[in-house]
Amino acid sequence: MFVYFNDKSEKKPRGGAYFNAITDVYFDHSTSKRTFIVKTKSRTFTLQAPSTQATSIWIDVIITGAQGKIFEYEK
Repeated sequence: MFVYFNDKSEKKPRGGAYFNAITDVYFDHSTSKRTFIVKTKSRTFTLQAPSTQATSIWIDVIITGAQGKIFEYEK
């Protein structure tokens, strides 16, 4: 499962998704180079990392966590 927080000071996650529910993950080229999309069966998450490199790492980690799924995304 991946979870997200609004900022580092939060103790409780704002939300998240189980890896087996993820249907797609990719860079969001319509905004900034730090934004990426995680789609699940019931929701679309728009997330932002602190850098382009961190965005690539997050996408790779989420894909790795969702083993057995094949995603197409741009690096």
